[in-house]
Amino acid sequence: MALVLPAVGRRVLSVGLQALRRLGLRPTELNSYLSLSAASVKRYVALRDGDEPERLPRRRLRKEQEEALFLYWWDVIAGRKPLAPVAPGRRLLDAFCPICLHVPRPEARTRVGANDDTEPTTVAEALATGARCCLAGVRPCVQGPARLAALVTWLDVDARAAAAHLERLRPDPRGLWVRACLYCDVPMVVDDAEGDRIQRLCERHAHRSA
Repeated sequence: MALVLPAVGRRVLSVGLQALRRLGLRPTELNSYLSLSAASVKRYVALRDGDEPERLPRRRLRKEQEEALFLYWWDVIAGRKPLAPVAPGRRLLDAFCPICLHVPRPEARTRVGANDDTEPTTVAEALATGARCCLAGVRPCVQGPARLAALVTWLDVDARAAAAHLERLRPDPRGLWVRACLYCDVPMVVDDAEGDRIQRLCERHAHRSA
């Protein structure tokens, strides 16, 4: 996909991709998560000023960390709908934001905001500016990488393991999410029609924790 982005959108994308690069994701991995050319990804993940990516040993996710990643996708991004992070024609970070996933793209792109000329330099600034870009109709999504970088940092999880886990999330064929109890492998059905509370414990463990 060729990038036709305003300068501020390119900067948001660059901040997010560089953050993920520092968290240990390789350019080839990042390229598999975005519908961008390998040359574009390579250009945006170039680190400067002697900044080196972290090379920590890959850590396996604990069950509660996997649940936290699922809850973020299900509640924050998917809007409690049975939508998988990866769908036909869409890679993980193509729409890793509720705006690009749910809000129709405007017929014409509008200006990003009053402070278009303010370049974001941190992930937090990239998220704020990126949200304005997405609302203004800038596509492809420029804030997906920054969202993932902020999420894995907040949860203190391995970025590569987290991205791989999110890619594997799939709803049940019946249109429901089936989750395992936090303490055992008993399946729990997540159905938004039943209310807004997710039952994360089976009956036996829910009784013990009461």
